Amino acid sequence: MENNLSCQNSIQELIGFDWSMKAVIGSSSLATLQQPLVGVDFYLGEPGKSVNDLKPDTSTDSFSIEMNQNELKNLISVLEKAVGNC
Repeated sequence: MENNLSCQNSIQELIGFDWSMKAVIGSSSLATLQQPLVGVDFYLGEPGKSVNDLKPDTSTDSFSIEMNQNELKNLISVLEKAVGNC
């Protein structure tokens, strides 16, 4: 059986996102790190819905990622390619 993912057959779609930027100055393993990081929260919902349609008590599927500048550039590139294929 072929496992074929399609944009048109998605049960949920990206309905919104929120991002934040922070600078990591150091960590327990490194005295100085000084690396900017971006955090992105993605919100998934039914096709045709938007984040503005959600009520305060509505639960949505979401996931968060934190990445450095190179990882962010790679994610943007992958997302641009995915949008081009839909």
